[in-house]
Amino acid sequence: MSELFFFRKTVSVVILFAWLVLMTLLVGCSSKSLSQADKQLLNSVAIEPTDVIYSFNKNTILFNTSRTAWAGALGGAIGALIYEGLDDDSPENIILFQLKKDNMLVNTISQAFEYQIQNSDLFHVSNKDSSDAYFQIEIDGFQFHELNTPNLRLVSSCKASLLSTNNHRILWKGRESFTAFNKSLIEYPWEDYVNDPSKLRYAVSVVSQMLAAEFIKDLGGNPSPVSHALYKLDGLEYAIR
Repeated sequence: MSELFFFRKTVSVVILFAWLVLMTLLVGCSSKSLSQADKQLLNSVAIEPTDVIYSFNKNTILFNTSRTAWAGALGGAIGALIYEGLDDDSPENIILFQLKKDNMLVNTISQAFEYQIQNSDLFHVSNKDSSDAYFQIEIDGFQFHELNTPNLRLVSSCKASLLSTNNHRILWKGRESFTAFNKSLIEYPWEDYVNDPSKLRYAVSVVSQMLAAEFIKDLGGNPSPVSHALYKLDGLEYAIR
């Protein structure tokens, strides 16, 4: 039993290290800057759930833990631990269900971005039909990492584009991500994510706000502090902590 536990922890560390090396190369880059001429023409922007997309299988979320990492390694999929065949009542499947329920993942991400945009000094937020430009968000990384504690730290990365509403011309593009060692990210034990969906929403909201804040900086604005106390989702309010 001790040998199996050591093997699982070792594989988990190897996978985490490989993923962190990749993320270190990708953190915080802007592939197209917003020109001063375009910036002066923009007053209102839109961010809507329909413009939040995935670049990975939306039925899977990646888990890097001692509980699951060894299975991915045995399958030869380092850094890509995909679990679609788990028991229906497994913690992984319950988390996946909560993320997909009522489109919670997409709604929380778009709401977090709207919060940062509204509170920045860059743009006003409006409906897409009446906006000067709109954001497209592409989530290309979403993982739960187990470090040296039983807690799982939620890590995410994404690409964002700002497009003209009139002709859909790309005005700005960027990409941001965080490593699992960022202590501002939220972590909870398995049981909390499974039994308390509000904590899962909170973790998604915080990492999304952090990503959006980096985009605001890249666009030349002043981001707001992450909201830890209260946020809205689908018309309901959830008090956290």
